[in-house]
Amino acid sequence: YLQNWRISPPQATRADPNVVVAGNDMNSWGWGEPPMRQEPETAAFRLYRSELSVREDANDGLARLVFRNVAGSAELWVDGVKLGEKSDPRPGPLSVKLPQGASQRQVTLLVQSRPGEPSGILDRIVLERAR
Repeated sequence: YLQNWRISPPQATRADPNVVVAGNDMNSWGWGEPPMRQEPETAAFRLYRSELSVREDANDGLARLVFRNVAGSAELWVDGVKLGEKSDPRPGPLSVKLPQGASQRQVTLLVQSRPGEPSGILDRIVLERAR
């Protein structure tokens, strides 16, 4: 579902989750795949971005997008809309209901680390069907 993650450079101030990244930007934003653990940095904010392909049978507004383990406080944005947040900076899950919409979505995770602590996406991300 999610692959080819882009990772912003660390930033000292809150990053704009809707920042446009040039398609030919191969230098300022890195690439990665979960797990993506960032070592402690003095700049607390980082963005993670990927494209989500949603199968037709999961695009009914009932599916959940589940980040199994995120280190740091986090906000989850899909297509420029904030869908959820995790306020506890300790590693833990972040799960949101994925609204019905286009089959291709842009997913952005804004993570804020605590001083001296690692941050990032520490485990898989899954799209779970509602039961």
